[in-house]
Amino acid sequence: VLVRDAKTCTGNFFIDEEVLRAEGVTDFSPYQHEGATQLAGDFFVPDAVFERSPSKIFRAY
Repeated sequence: VLVRDAKTCTGNFFIDEEVLRAEGVTDFSPYQHEGATQLAGDFFVPDAVFERSPSKIFRAY
């Protein structure tokens, strides 16, 4: 996001997982606390994002 063209990138809402996947990241286990089997989702993330994500996401709200 920081190195993208500002004129085409501005005004967007980015989800970390989607940005990282677009850049080739596939292992998200470093973002989980020890022993966790799911990532925790935030309340402001639309349900559609949870539904299209291949990760197991726990809706913590």
